[in-house]
Order: sequence, then structure tokens, then C-alpha cells
Amino acid sequence: MTVTSFVIGSVAFPMGSAWASLAGWIFLERVSWRNFVLLTSAPLFIPPIVMLHCQVGSEETYDEVPSEDVSAALIPQNGQRDKKFVGKALKASLFMGIAMSVAYGSIMLLPALIRRYNINNAVENPAPCAEVVYGNEFLILAAVTGAANVLGRPVGFYLRKSVRFFYLQSVTSAIIAVSYGVVQTKSGLITESTLLGVAKFCYSIQSAEMSILQLDVDYWGMSGLSLGSALMEVAGQIGAVIGVSLSVFADLYIAAAVSAVFSVCEMGIVCSMRKLR
Repeated sequence: MTVTSFVIGSVAFPMGSAWASLAGWIFLERVSWRNFVLLTSAPLFIPPIVMLHCQVGSEETYDEVPSEDVSAALIPQNGQRDKKFVGKALKASLFMGIAMSVAYGSIMLLPALIRRYNINNAVENPAPCAEVVYGNEFLILAAVTGAANVLGRPVGFYLRKSVRFFYLQSVTSAIIAVSYGVVQTKSGLITESTLLGVAKFCYSIQSAEMSILQLDVDYWGMSGLSLGSALMEVAGQIGAVIGVSLSVFADLYIAAAVSAVFSVCEMGIVCSMRKLR
């Protein structure tokens, strides 16, 4: 059941992330922006309503477990949390925070990159909506934000079974750092978009490990599972805010350089988690 839920999450999330970009390419120039917002929002509330409707009236039976057995499984014998909990929580939180910062930053960097090239082209060939992402440019967004996720998350889930955490995560962090570093060469829209897509693909591989690490009883122990998972989630949200803010308010290439530095720091954190399987 756990394996199935992770696989479903690995496919459902990226499919949703690609929907808005594809809808923009198909509908934005044909319908009003209000109808477009409705189209992109529909997948958020229609499927849950259908699923809840299908579950109405269904009855499920569960095996009752004595409360004493549950307490014995959840509470450690010595009544204390793992002495290494603080170090584990710090490493895991930094790992997730940096990864989320780089990933969400890349989502905002790509539209900024497209707008920059549109503005530069408009100097010589003025065109309407030069500063707006439109038309076939939505396909670039769909490829980077959607396709990278569709491929990366399932690949990350299956690679973790055969490749140790240290090797897999250090290699993906290195590739992300190199991708953002090469973006600094300003080698053209297609090349830079491809590099951002590679970085997003590597993050998607990492996200599979992050999702499982949050619920890893062997890593946290039963007594520290809830707190550790919550700390990772908080760190991830803080990292996402930092990444988005950096991409929105800083220069495009400065934000890319900072993301490269973050990825190098992430490699150091992964090395400190070397013993993790």
C-alpha cells in the first residue's frame, strides 16, 4: 500500500504541474483570462468531489488492535528520544530546505528567462506582449515543469532501491550545480531552458527520497517521527519561499548563481548523511 501511494503521488503531482502550462498553450489566446483561471483550477476541485461521491456509503472493516500494544509500539522503552535526533533533524531539514529552494526557484526562473529574451528581441523587432509568456512558450514551461517531474519522480523512486542515498543524492546535487553554473554563460534560450529542465529533473529524483525520508521510521525512530517529519516540512516551505523570492526580486543570473552555491552546500549535507541507506 505504501509503495502504491508513493508511485501514485509521483505521477499525479507532475501531471498536475504540467496542466496549467498546457492549458495556457491551448486556451489562453482563445478564451478570456477569467475562463482560463477556471480551466486551470477545475482539476483541483472536480476530481476530489468525484472520489468522495464514489466513497459515499462504502463500508470498510478494520482489525482492532489493543491500545496497550499500540502504546508499546509508539513509546520507546527508555521513554526518551534518540540522542542523535537533533543532528538528524538538522541534516534532513537542510537537505529538504535547500532542495525545495532550488526547485521552486527554477519554476520562477524559467518565465523570467523567457521574458528577458522576449524583451531583447523586441528591441530590434517590436511585438505586442513582449514581456509576457505566450503561445508556444507555454510548451517550454510544460516540458520543464511537467515532463521533468513526470520522468524524475518515478525514476527517483526506483533508483533509490538500487543506488545508495549518498551516491544518488550527491550526483544529482552536482548535476544541479553544474546546470545552474552553465546557465551563467548565457548560451541561448533553448540551451538555458534545457539546463533548467535538467536541474528540475534532478530535483524530482531527490523529491522521491525526501518524501520517503519524512516517514522513515528507521531514520527517525517512532518517538521522533512526527516531530522530524514536521521539521522537514517547515524547512521545505521556508526553502520554497527563499527560492521564489530570490528568483522574483534578484537578477536572473544572480539567482541562478546562488542556486548553484546552494546545490554545492547540499552536496556537503549529503556527505554528512553518508550512513543513510
